Amino acid sequence: WHLNQLGHAWTPWVLLALVVLLERRTWRAATLFGLLLAVQALTSFYLAFQMVLAVGIALAVAFVADRRARTGRFLGGLLVAGGLAAALVVPLALPYLAVRDEQGLQRTLGEAERYGATPRSYLKIERGNHVWGGLVPDRGGEDALFPGGVALLGAALALVGLRRRPAATVAALAIAAAAFVISLGPTRRGAAGAGLPLPYRFLFDHFPFFKAMRVPARFGILTDFAIVVLGGLGAAWAWERLAPRLPRGHGRTVAGAALTALLACGVLFETHIGPVPLEEVERGPEVAAVYDWLARQPEGPVMEFPAGDIRRDARSMYWSTRHWKPLVQGYSGFVPPAHARLIEASYGDLRRANGTTAKNVSHVHAGNIGLLREFGVRYVVLHRQGYKREDWSAVIARIEATGAVEPAGEFGEATVYRVRIVDCGLRNGGGATGAGGNGAADGCGGDTR
Repeated sequence: WHLNQLGHAWTPWVLLALVVLLERRTWRAATLFGLLLAVQALTSFYLAFQMVLAVGIALAVAFVADRRARTGRFLGGLLVAGGLAAALVVPLALPYLAVRDEQGLQRTLGEAERYGATPRSYLKIERGNHVWGGLVPDRGGEDALFPGGVALLGAALALVGLRRRPAATVAALAIAAAAFVISLGPTRRGAAGAGLPLPYRFLFDHFPFFKAMRVPARFGILTDFAIVVLGGLGAAWAWERLAPRLPRGHGRTVAGAALTALLACGVLFETHIGPVPLEEVERGPEVAAVYDWLARQPEGPVMEFPAGDIRRDARSMYWSTRHWKPLVQGYSGFVPPAHARLIEASYGDLRRANGTTAKNVSHVHAGNIGLLREFGVRYVVLHRQGYKREDWSAVIARIEATGAVEPAGEFGEATVYRVRIVDCGLRNGGGATGAGGNGAADGCGGDTR
């Protein structure tokens, strides 16, 4: 269920390109390797770190086992590939680094401890798998890393046939072992609770980019990849032992195709997960009407209420692809402090018409309208379905009482207000109203237009 792991689809191509560069040592092969490295790095920084580990180990084994890796032509090709990858990745990475430094976006050691794998994780399967469900009682999660029985059987055959492809087998084993240790996180906890520092702790302390990663267990995918490579090596060794015993020509070809299909069916059978729970998004014309209207309006950021709920924010992000205007709320692994401040300010007690009070309701009021303006919010969308029936009239009364909005339209269960533009800089002598501003109804304490 981690769709971001699909980015690993590039991983075998990157390492295959490295093999091609080693064998051919041409500029075309170097260019291909550099391009694939860049694509993998830009897919995900998680995968970029994993790719550095895998390529580094593969190169180390190649330098020892293959004299071609020690030639000037190969080393020159590596420089070309590295330079090309850097030229493509660095300009696109700089904005991320700037935002990281500006917002202080980094993970804590506690998060890394929480999301580390354990040796048991490599027996965990996803919920819905009916073949391997008896391995361990708990299923799913960040650390469900069982690689499959077919791959493990092939990996065992690769060890038996180690002498046939020693360099490739050793490289895959080294990648699997290194990624396994890193996936365990900063500390290995014993039965008595004492912690044994692991390599991840050193990487976290001395390599700043590791502070951007929350889940060490995701390195386990690289371990699984290496096991799959070993499985392929084992299958190749087994076929090379079996093929001479089969009739030459058409019979051998048919047998090879049949065994390949059998392996493929085995993989599909053992890894099938179903049913996969999906949540359908209502996409009818009544729901889409407000977003179609937004698409026709002048540019300006949108904020939807209630705010701060992941499921609602996901729908807002989905529908933003209908109007393509900037969306204030959203969700990600990182929450910038300013965004958290805005969401926190959107909550407050709501006084109903009957004199009762609803606690901690997300709505627009005089105390946060200035902050919305600071963020440049132009359109506020209120969803009636997100509120209790007895709260709705109070929600409308509070936003209209700010004097800073004007009704823009009713679209089914959605009500839209347009935030009046005000030049806070001119009204406040050149300074924008901050979170601790005066909370005036117009957000600046002055005239609006």
